[in-house]
Amino acid sequence: MPVRQPSLAIQAEQILHERLVSGDLAPGDQLPPEHELARELQVSRATIRSAITALVQRGLVVQRHGVGNFAAAGAGLTNDLAQAVDLAELLQRHGTDSQVVFDDVSITEASRHVAHQLEIDDGAAVIVAAKRFTADGVTLVYVVNTIPVARLGAELADESVEHPEITEPLFQFLETRAGLYTSAQLARLHAELASDIDHPRAPDASSTNIPVLRIDETGLDEQHRPIWHSRTWFPPGAMSFELMRHRSRTFS
Repeated sequence: MPVRQPSLAIQAEQILHERLVSGDLAPGDQLPPEHELARELQVSRATIRSAITALVQRGLVVQRHGVGNFAAAGAGLTNDLAQAVDLAELLQRHGTDSQVVFDDVSITEASRHVAHQLEIDDGAAVIVAAKRFTADGVTLVYVVNTIPVARLGAELADESVEHPEITEPLFQFLETRAGLYTSAQLARLHAELASDIDHPRAPDASSTNIPVLRIDETGLDEQHRPIWHSRTWFPPGAMSFELMRHRSRTFS
């Protein structure tokens, strides 16, 4: 059977997407006017408008009515999966003016899955913090962090619920306030739909068929004991990822 080519709108979207994530258009840069893009790519303005609308829905472009279209703050973010970096620090490195929004923080009982990852009893007391990293009103990352109350101590756990802002950046909080150093992270990657995001501010029903990358991580101390667990969801286009993979030399 013949191979179907992507529509012109999808092709235009792919070209603009590459410019955004490659850094040709830095966060905050204004995109060329629609008529210029249409002439450059040899398509209609309606096609360009459709491509830009798709990029807006993906969080890569911000539309300012009466002004124009701009590269969103998250465009071009690169995350080296081989390096353990706090999300707040990663965003700062890229010059992204991000904010942390805490949507729900409470002390509850650990689920069986999380308890297994943290090597604690089912139902043990844990702090669960659902938060988001945002820029220009766009959510770049959804995060749910879980920390055993026993690792923090009851007093610090209560303070963290009452004033969750003290827990960011996470690594700094754990080291300075709890004496817990994260020496390694065990990460598992999954692909799922936005409808499966287990977060109180997950995308609305109109975008639940959008695929997202989910990373489950467990932070380990220097004795390889679990300290914390997190689930992080990355909407498409908000961040690209890099990983150096080494090939072992074999001899026959």
